[in-house]
Amino acid sequence: INGVPSVGFTNAGQARSRGAELEGLWQFTPNDQIGGYLTYLDAEVTEWPNATDTFRGEAFTFDAKGQKLPNSPEMTFRVAYSHSFDLGDWGELLPTVSTFWSDKSWIGVTNGPQDFNKDYWRSDFFLRYQTVEENFWIEAYANNIEDHRYKTTYLNLLTEAENGNPGGGMQWVGYTSGRVLGLRLGYRF
Repeated sequence: INGVPSVGFTNAGQARSRGAELEGLWQFTPNDQIGGYLTYLDAEVTEWPNATDTFRGEAFTFDAKGQKLPNSPEMTFRVAYSHSFDLGDWGELLPTVSTFWSDKSWIGVTNGPQDFNKDYWRSDFFLRYQTVEENFWIEAYANNIEDHRYKTTYLNLLTEAENGNPGGGMQWVGYTSGRVLGLRLGYRF
């Protein structure tokens, strides 16, 4: 505004979200368990005649009725498996592997190509050792093994528009982190 990039937020007129989630956990041996969930979500704008075009700025509005809500994939799925290795007086070793799938989604109500995330898989692995007393633990992990980065946020930093043309400025897109390897230590007093 007045030659200075600015950011603004606007609430939708009305929206609807409905869906279902199926969740489960099965301890099929004393040392093995598998769990996960499956979700379905139908989330869309039901009334918003003057929505702002996130790509071109506040000077450009459109009727967003029927557009998918941001960060609302229609389907998601997660499954995780863990096994406990009893090490006797030495403690316990707990490896866990999990994978998650998300359907395509949009990060902005425009539902345009700049907002689009294609469907993706994300898998994680954890290897945790803990003492018998469970007061000390160490955990190695690998998050996002596939090293897939997807968009989480989209902001348009524009100067004021003139004569129907978008103003100057830039677009800012936030992404998730790629593959992360790490080590955690814990001690309970």
